[in-house]
Amino acid sequence: RRALPWSRLLLRQGRIPDELNLSVTHRVAAAAAVALVGSIPWAWWAPQPAAVVGAVAAAVFAAGNIGLLRFFAQTRGVRFALAAAGLHLLYYLYSTASLAWVFGETAVERLRGWLTNTPEMVS
Repeated sequence: RRALPWSRLLLRQGRIPDELNLSVTHRVAAAAAVALVGSIPWAWWAPQPAAVVGAVAAAVFAAGNIGLLRFFAQTRGVRFALAAAGLHLLYYLYSTASLAWVFGETAVERLRGWLTNTPEMVS
C-alpha cells in the first residue's frame, strides 16, 4: 500500500535521497537481490555463469545487510537469520518492482502527453 505512493513522491522530487533505506548501500543490495533471483532462471541455459552471478549477488546482498543479519543471528539464531534474509530479499524485490512500476507509469504518461500534444503532420 505504501510503496507506490512513496515511489511516486520520490520521482516527483526528482532525486532519491541518500538516507534511511534509500542509501547507496541499500540500492546496491536491491540490485543484488534482483541479480540473485534473475540468476535462477538463467541457470537453465548457462549454469556456471549463473552460479557465479548468484553467488556474488548473494554475497553483496548479505554484505549490504550484515548489521541486520548479524543482529538476527545473535538474538534468534542462524536459522532465524537465514529465514529473515529470505524475507528481506522479498522486501527488496517488492520495493524495486514498485519503483520500476512507477518509472514505467511515468514514462507512459509522458509518452501519451507527447503524442497528444504533437501537431498533426500535413501531407
